[in-house]
Amino acid sequence: EKLQLKPGESVTLMPGDWHAFWGDGGDVLIGEVSTVNNDETDNIFCEPIGRFANIEEDVDPKHLLVSD
Repeated sequence: EKLQLKPGESVTLMPGDWHAFWGDGGDVLIGEVSTVNNDETDNIFCEPIGRFANIEEDVDPKHLLVSD
């Protein structure tokens, strides 16, 4: 089932619910808050992914944070 949220909306998922996020037709800022878990054993991904993105030093930011 696909759930489409409007700006400012949120959703609560129950533990064990498989989910994916993406922007449909534009840029989005997505945040996920989780209960305490073990990243090595509690997170299951459909496709293998790295834990953290690579950092390119001295590259102009695409999006600024509030503190920037």
